[in-house]
Amino acid sequence: MNLLRVENANFENHTPSQVSRQKLTDKPLTEHYDPPSLSLDERGMILECSKAFEMLFGFRRHELAWQHISKLIPKLEGVELIQDGQFNPLLNYLCHCGHIYQILNQQGEAIISNLSFVRIEYEGKRTLKLIVRPSDKVVS
Repeated sequence: MNLLRVENANFENHTPSQVSRQKLTDKPLTEHYDPPSLSLDERGMILECSKAFEMLFGFRRHELAWQHISKLIPKLEGVELIQDGQFNPLLNYLCHCGHIYQILNQQGEAIISNLSFVRIEYEGKRTLKLIVRPSDKVVS
């Protein structure tokens, strides 16, 4: 039995399918699966950003288009994302180890985050998807 909390502190019984349907009707399906992310070309130029990224970092999509990723993540300045046709092995290692990066929001404040890169190839075009996971870690 699943219990769903109701505003007035009473509890109602719901089957799992009722709870799932209620959650899905609250927001469009894409919002449930839209993490803060950026699409990048192989040179690190931003092609687009997700709505969740816009909301978290305060940018509009058009403000980021064709900007280099180092505008948001200064630590990536001068770093080749693609080396010899493959994703940069050192960067890949650091991201898998949970290395934290400072990502600058619209106001220039740093948000501590973990990064994940996914290489996407479609119809002969290669892009990178950068998924951002804000962290609760503090950097001194």
